[in-house]
Amino acid sequence: MENSKKKTWEQISSQIVHKNSWYQVRKDKIISPSGKEGKYYVMDTNGSVSIIPIKDNKIIFVKLYRYPLKKWSLEIPKGGIKKDSTSIITAKQELREETGYKSRIIKKIGKFSPISGISSEICFVYLATNLISVGQKLENTELEAGLKIIEIEIKKAYKMIDAGKFLDGQTIAALSLAKNKLSKYL
Repeated sequence: MENSKKKTWEQISSQIVHKNSWYQVRKDKIISPSGKEGKYYVMDTNGSVSIIPIKDNKIIFVKLYRYPLKKWSLEIPKGGIKKDSTSIITAKQELREETGYKSRIIKKIGKFSPISGISSEICFVYLATNLISVGQKLENTELEAGLKIIEIEIKKAYKMIDAGKFLDGQTIAALSLAKNKLSKYL
């Protein structure tokens, strides 16, 4: 058997070309596996979380206006991890902020890369159960986006995925990761 080592991408230099509170964009000068020099733009984040809150036999979703899409979007609660935070702390904060619930049991069930072709972001998925109502603490951007709570029976939510009713990739990916954990409701 031949032992061949494949060439990988080589980074020659890197420069931050844009930075804000949520992410930064860097321009890397690279050499591709074929030996060609080029540029690669990468969006770096501290990661994100997606939370699947279960109340009775329902998933708590949020509906809000997404400016980049110019559409209303039905999604699970989610948010970006701040620089000095962790995924579990962020998951608890986002659950409280967006839905008004705390969870007695919140478990990490998986992770995924939402846009691996252009970003280093990893999204951590949490399942939140045994919810306690404590009141929403929406941020201004969520208020301006008209965030509303919508509870949907678990079985119906998965039928909606199959019917193409969800557009948000993080919601679709997170619910796919949770399907086995929620199989008793299906």
